[in-house]
Amino acid sequence: MRLGELDDLNAVLREWRGHLNALLWRYSATFRRMVLRLDHRDGGKSMQILALGCRRLAGPVDWLDASLEARVTQEIDPRNGDALLELKDEAAGFHLVCHELSAAIEEWPTLEASLANFDVEDLDDGFGPY
Repeated sequence: MRLGELDDLNAVLREWRGHLNALLWRYSATFRRMVLRLDHRDGGKSMQILALGCRRLAGPVDWLDASLEARVTQEIDPRNGDALLELKDEAAGFHLVCHELSAAIEEWPTLEASLANFDVEDLDDGFGPY
């Protein structure tokens, strides 16, 4: 599932509030991109929020009980005149300002599905047979 609009993103964030563990998953200073991974503790799902054109980032890189909200800021980028976006968790002290946000939700495979095609013979760690 892809979430394109801020309203869609905020609806899911509100629904998942109190059940999220947040982790700054990846950051590229070169491309000013960041991925924030949100794991739903109860539902077997995770969401990855991609922030493009990151301008400011403050706060923790890993926290429990995330309570995030995305919104358009009053701040305008002087280089192109675009309004900037923010992703914020007041309680955790997390604050991100960027040009664009997008998100995708994925279901975690069940243990049974993960093990269905698992074969210990496929493991080759160089230490010989098990």
